[in-house]
Amino acid sequence: MHITVKPHHFLDYIYEMAAYNGEINPVMASGSNYGYIGTLIAAGKIDSVSFTTGADDPCQNCCKLVDGICTDQFTTPEAIAFNKGFTRKYDYNMKMDTDLVQVLPEVFALGQERSIDEVFAQLREKLTPEIILLNWQREQRVELTMRGLEMLIQTRNK
Repeated sequence: MHITVKPHHFLDYIYEMAAYNGEINPVMASGSNYGYIGTLIAAGKIDSVSFTTGADDPCQNCCKLVDGICTDQFTTPEAIAFNKGFTRKYDYNMKMDTDLVQVLPEVFALGQERSIDEVFAQLREKLTPEIILLNWQREQRVELTMRGLEMLIQTRNK
């Protein structure tokens, strides 16, 4: 199976694989496909990926997606501060994805269909703590992302 996914969503899934011990909730309150796609990745059922900075497969069916644009907002001072001063989730997501494409262009080449196993192998080789922390200043983000990557590689090799 093939998916089109944003780079930051892809790294979120890798992190969540370890954070939730491979048990990604398939149902999202927003109605999006995010959880469903995560369960497919966690089960090793995705064979190829293409990366995009636009609305991706996980975004589909979300009540906040309007004409291909995320209309979700960060409204509290804490949420705005946590999300680097952005109030529009669309702008914050675009910054994350643009940053990731810029620092790992060989991994997150936009619009190219690639084997997920090849992408995992490249991430194993090139993903660094600095790249992970570029957008996610969260406790255990580095450790859980690296562990999740190994878990997904093992799942695909079964």
